[in-house]
Amino acid sequence: MADLDEHLFALPFGLPDDRDRRLVRYLRDEDWASALVLLREVVDAQSTNPKWLLLLAFVRFHDATDVMVEELADATREALQLIDRALEHGASFEAVTPLRDAVERVLDEVSREELEVMDALDRTPQSELKPELLETAAFLVWKKEPLRAAGLFDELARRGGANELVARTRAALCLADAGAADAQEKLSAAIHADWRTHARDRSVLETAETALLERLTGLDFEIAWKLAEAKGAALDLPFPSVWPNQERLLTRCLAIGEVVRARALAHTIEEREELSSTLKARVHQALAARA
Repeated sequence: MADLDEHLFALPFGLPDDRDRRLVRYLRDEDWASALVLLREVVDAQSTNPKWLLLLAFVRFHDATDVMVEELADATREALQLIDRALEHGASFEAVTPLRDAVERVLDEVSREELEVMDALDRTPQSELKPELLETAAFLVWKKEPLRAAGLFDELARRGGANELVARTRAALCLADAGAADAQEKLSAAIHADWRTHARDRSVLETAETALLERLTGLDFEIAWKLAEAKGAALDLPFPSVWPNQERLLTRCLAIGEVVRARALAHTIEEREELSSTLKARVHQALAARA
């Protein structure tokens, strides 16, 4: 994609303030998360700068293909929309073709897999589906049908094996997203399990701990937080480490008056290179709060 890279990375980008210099560094380091935050602060639904639109398409696509693979379908669709907008506002068709071809190729593969999986899910009893297909189907329906996804993850967990605990935890997270009455009980059970042989999936545990803490107050909140810290230390993942979880917990702490923890989270979040204006406001709110 040499032609595309030359088109996109030709300075100046014309971004406000010091963003050109910072974005070049993020792109060079493949720090897609920071690049996304920076560009989303500048590019909105009214943006007409074709270079900015293409930059966001490029970063969104690479963030999904390299890191956030569970967002691949949504990311490729958004990238194509951004490319179309860039073309509407004067981008060269020849310059965007390599990126557009790459995005369309991935979207075709993802869409084909989605259709095959959903077709198998509709035609075959859950008990007869292969584990890998069950898991793929659960991720596909999670956002729109969390209760259905919970059932698929439960079926996967029922079969046992090395991924039983992770599947059970994801089922609990689906129940939480659906607002199910037994979500808190299922989250707590998953969190209290032995995660020592599941270190590579510790981010799933942290997300479940976050979802549980969002439902607790007072002493229950205190006990759950300390348990999360202990499990994080045991798994070499200081709690909380995952960015979205840090942000959710900051919001929760502010909402229930956990000022000391809110301040600690704010200091941790402040260390990031890029913050959205909305997150900056919450960080400043936490740092200014009085116990």
